[in-house]
Amino acid sequence: MTAAKTDPLAAATLRERPAAAGEPARPGVLAIGTLVAGRYRVLELVGEGGMGVVYRARDITLDADVALKRLHEDVAHDAERLAFFRNEVRVARRVTHPNVCRLHDLAEDGERGGWFVTMEYVAGESLASRIARGGDAWTLDDKLRVLRGIATGLAAAHDAGVVHRDLKPANVLLGGDRVVVCDFGIAGDRAALASGPQHVAGTDGYMAPEQARGAAVDARADVYAFGVVAAEVMGCRDVEAVRGGAAHVEPEALGELVVRCLAVDATTRPIDGRAIARELGDIARASGAIEPGDSAYVVPATRRRSPRHGRRLALGLAVAAALAGGATIAVVAAGGRGDDAGAGAIALAPIDVSQLPDDERWLGDAIAHLIVAELDDAYEITGTWTPDGAAAPAGALALRLARTPAGELHLIGPGIDVLGGSHEVAVAAAHALAGDAGPSSPELVAAGTTDVEAWRQWRRAQRDALLQRWSAVVSRTDDALRRDPTFALGAVESAFAFDRGDSRGVGGLADAQRLVDAKRIGTPWREALAGARLIVRGDFAAAHDAIAGLAAEPLSHRDRAYLDARWAFAIYFSGEHAAALPALESLVDRDRDEPAAPKLLADYYVHSDEPTAAAHALADATRAVALAPDDVGARVDLAIAYALAGRIAGARAIDRELAAAPPDDKRDARDRLFTLHVVLGDLAAAETDARRELAGTRMQRSDGLRHVALVDLYWGRFDAGLSGLDASAASKAALGFDDGAALDRLQAGRQAMRLGRRADAVASFGAAASKRSSWQALAAVYEALARGDRTRARALVAAVATGTPRATAELAIAVDAGDDAVIVAAHARLQAVSTSIVYLYDLALALERLGRHDEAVAAFERLAHHPQAWTEPIAATLAWYRLGLARAASGDAAGARAAFTEVVRRWGAATAPVPELADARARLRADHR
Repeated sequence: MTAAKTDPLAAATLRERPAAAGEPARPGVLAIGTLVAGRYRVLELVGEGGMGVVYRARDITLDADVALKRLHEDVAHDAERLAFFRNEVRVARRVTHPNVCRLHDLAEDGERGGWFVTMEYVAGESLASRIARGGDAWTLDDKLRVLRGIATGLAAAHDAGVVHRDLKPANVLLGGDRVVVCDFGIAGDRAALASGPQHVAGTDGYMAPEQARGAAVDARADVYAFGVVAAEVMGCRDVEAVRGGAAHVEPEALGELVVRCLAVDATTRPIDGRAIARELGDIARASGAIEPGDSAYVVPATRRRSPRHGRRLALGLAVAAALAGGATIAVVAAGGRGDDAGAGAIALAPIDVSQLPDDERWLGDAIAHLIVAELDDAYEITGTWTPDGAAAPAGALALRLARTPAGELHLIGPGIDVLGGSHEVAVAAAHALAGDAGPSSPELVAAGTTDVEAWRQWRRAQRDALLQRWSAVVSRTDDALRRDPTFALGAVESAFAFDRGDSRGVGGLADAQRLVDAKRIGTPWREALAGARLIVRGDFAAAHDAIAGLAAEPLSHRDRAYLDARWAFAIYFSGEHAAALPALESLVDRDRDEPAAPKLLADYYVHSDEPTAAAHALADATRAVALAPDDVGARVDLAIAYALAGRIAGARAIDRELAAAPPDDKRDARDRLFTLHVVLGDLAAAETDARRELAGTRMQRSDGLRHVALVDLYWGRFDAGLSGLDASAASKAALGFDDGAALDRLQAGRQAMRLGRRADAVASFGAAASKRSSWQALAAVYEALARGDRTRARALVAAVATGTPRATAELAIAVDAGDDAVIVAAHARLQAVSTSIVYLYDLALALERLGRHDEAVAAFERLAHHPQAWTEPIAATLAWYRLGLARAASGDAAGARAAFTEVVRRWGAATAPVPELADARARLRADHR
């Protein structure tokens, strides 16, 4: 049995020979300075193998180095081998961890032809090279650190449901302090690989016996390979001798672990990477390689921050498992204080949750996490906690948690006796623990205030803003500005909380600028504010230049992370979803203990039409909940991700739990909750959600009007639906939210066009075009198309902003002209910048007319079952009708009947004649006869 491949992708991230800048150009090798795909600038040649040529390149969009592997021409034109690389990217992107190489994408170079893979660049050497060099300088501590890094990387893969299947020294990178597992080319889904016989794939000498036989495999196949690698690291190359006891691995405990990993019977091996990591932690502590209290799950050399951050992630994973109804994840507490702990550090013992029901006891650890976060955010005090089940350090504070008869949480301890929700009791407890601690006078002056409590509210608002808890942001900044009306940065954060089409946001930025000018506010915040004002005007290129200087500013880790995240969020919430994606992924890679970026990535993927979106949504939503267990929006995203992955029971369990969430938190997650109920098929619940919003604030009422209108359109109540969208637009306009009003009117116009009501469409598009907003120019194009004036529409495109609006306008013109090839090309351009499904139905029709029937049916299927199909209720129901026709034509009578039944179920009580409904009914009657 030979290796499945001879060109490990590990080479793509190594730099093991000098740069090739001075070498003469050879056929197939790119010259230094070449720009690939308009984004990657080639800096040096790293290596060359059987599959392709590897370069270090500069991603000019993110201003960061990446490894770029350009596939050889014969590989790029071989469908089977290209599929190999597609699989690697698809599977590897499910795993996000410091000990796993991050793969970004497989893409086509449109300028030169051919394909390339981009991934994280790790400068260093392979473990194979390090083993070959040997030498006395490689100590036992070094070896144990490497093995723990490999085990931790495997644990992350196994936790994500991925089995590597090709672990070997050549596929492990040593980059400074980092140990990185790479090359997921033959990796597979854990459940699928365990389901039955498999093709033999792997590398001789590292494959487990069951893997070499082609039998079903699970994570224990990687455990076997780890045993082989561990033996080699410790200087024992003869695996059979190690297994049989003729060759010894020292220390003895490690030797025993290696022997168990190498067991022929998989059932006697450690179960997965996490089990190995736990044992290695004990071995490393016993050998003195790590401190006695350090976590068994984190390689210390990869961490630069306080150990509490590692515990925060481990705790969060346990909480996520509890939310999902899964098995409990054991957490080993890191003892002692971290490297940033001061004399005033506060340690919490496991919170006593004995008075809570079993299914709520995870709240103890969750609230401890929130207390520590609040101490850090609002008081800059280092807090630590010991998770439930672990031994607390001497002097740790003991707290008790219970429920009152009214359902409120009751947190009790020395000097603490508070009631409320999880967030409220954590904030109150942190306040009691912190006493008079707070920011220094220079910090207050730099922020533009003299009021300590106003400063704290601003810091809390920053955290809430990154989690999109807009109600909390407005409440906190309003309170801060009541305390100090001249608080410049409080005014900036308040303005940031409103959409760029909202009059309060626009006016708030102007007010904030005046306050900033009147005080000695630091340069970073001035530049950030300048960038924000340019974003309000939609000038992203200038905004990017305005904040580019932040890179050279001496910012704290927290402030830099905050400003970088706000920049990425500004791009995302302006509709440029695809443009924001690399920045969000970079944030996740750089700061793995913060929940904001994974939460927004989860939001992106639950809306996405990408084939692997469901897997990405589940991974990012799980991480977001792990890091912010009290965040309703993240939990709803997790429920939606469960539903998309077919785990309906888990989705419904979270939905039931959310019924008791605080009203303000649910209000900020209203769109997500509405989506969840639609995805679960609970249209009655979705309609109830929408109608409840009508009794809320003015902004909530306008959102409720939109949701009710879309439900009306879903059920065929067309007149009510169109008038409801107009009413929602009018409500938003009255609030000064011109962008939101324009979007409602655009949606009303598109739905009217679907129904053939051109006069209604002209009225809606005209109203949107007459008011200043980010969508004004696009609305003018739509209005011209609704009037049948395609020439004017083409002339107006020049005024439309680039990105999503421009791509949408060009696609709308192509659809109106009926040019199928142009429609397909224009749709591809739109998908490059947005996950919008607005024209997915038109794409499917174009593919059908081009004779690409399988692709057309796939597009109809995607739209019919898309989690955001409720935003295009007319097109989604028409997609069901087209599916019925396609299934009938293919002889699938049962499938056709189900599709036509869905059309009648939705539009059976339609208030206007619909030809597709009439035809669906006629076909069902004929079938019944």
